[in-house]
Amino acid sequence: MSTTSKTTIFSESQEPLLSFYRQYDGYFEGHGTQLQRFLKEMVICSEYDSRLVKMAKGMGCLAAQLIANFKIKFYDIIVIDHNDYQEFNYNISFVTKSGRIRQNRVSLVGEGGEETQSFELYSDDILPLKVTKRVQFVYDKENGEQPQWRSLDVTEEDGKYISGFEDGKFKKFLFSRIVGNKIIPA
Repeated sequence: MSTTSKTTIFSESQEPLLSFYRQYDGYFEGHGTQLQRFLKEMVICSEYDSRLVKMAKGMGCLAAQLIANFKIKFYDIIVIDHNDYQEFNYNISFVTKSGRIRQNRVSLVGEGGEETQSFELYSDDILPLKVTKRVQFVYDKENGEQPQWRSLDVTEEDGKYISGFEDGKFKKFLFSRIVGNKIIPA
């Protein structure tokens, strides 16, 4: 007798994107461990980064990679409805967290019977992120501390903040410059 499972991949906005059925080995030590092995250190990124070993261009790309990896025989992997539940059910979700570099990751949680298991996918809290440029800027903390020059290897930026590495540590700064005692947005 086979142990069936369903794996659901969720989009970046946490909507079900794709669900697939697996005919056999659906238990945690089987399909769960194989999913864990496939997803270990996976990074969701917007462009190719040669320093990363495992990456997907969004959750849709990850879903395609999963099907390509697990589909071996005629009947073993089948795309199914998101509401179809099996003996074991796995959810793969996009993870966004503020603070330390934990964005661009995925999580894997499995449920079987009355048991739930979270699978460890990352060996550390810091992922290698592509440095886009090195900048120097004046930074004035919101609490009024003395302005200081900063040098930062930028990993991401928006209109208000820049994030990156300063002295080997990840930091996030309000992106501004000071001209004649006035803080001017960059």
